[in-house]
Amino acid sequence: MRPLPSCSFGPTLVFAAVLLILTLLAAHFFAPLGWLISPVVLYQSVKPLNAAAARRGWRGGFALATLGLVCLQHMGLVLVAGGTLDTAGRGWMLLMTLASGLGVFTQLIDLVTPAPRPWPGKAAILLLFPLGLALYLSCSQRLGF
Repeated sequence: MRPLPSCSFGPTLVFAAVLLILTLLAAHFFAPLGWLISPVVLYQSVKPLNAAAARRGWRGGFALATLGLVCLQHMGLVLVAGGTLDTAGRGWMLLMTLASGLGVFTQLIDLVTPAPRPWPGKAAILLLFPLGLALYLSCSQRLGF
C-alpha cells in the first residue's frame, strides 16, 4: 500500500465536506442505498484528514472537524435524504449516524494513542468526540419533524 500524498488540513477538510454533500445528494435521489453507503463514504473521506492531522500534530482539531462532519451528515440525512420521517426512519438515520461516529472514533483512537503526549491530554481528546456527539444528538431530537 502506498502512502497518502502530503497535503494540508484545510483542503482535505474541504474534500471531505464536498464528498459528504455528494453522498447526501446520492442519499436523496437513491434513498435506501445512499443511506447505507453514507457511513462508509464518511469513513473513507476522513482518512486523508487523519493523515494530515497526524503530520501537523493537530489531533484536537481532527476531533472537532470530524465531529462537525458527523453532525452535518446526520443533519443532511434527516433533512435532505429522509424528508418527513416516522420513528422507524428516524431510527435508521440515527443508526447510520452512530455507525459513522464509531468508524471515525476508531480513526481518532489510532491517531491519538501513539502521540507523544501525556495521558490526560489524550483522554481529553478522546472524550471530546463522544461527548460532543452525545450533546448534538440530545439537542437535535426534534430535527426533521
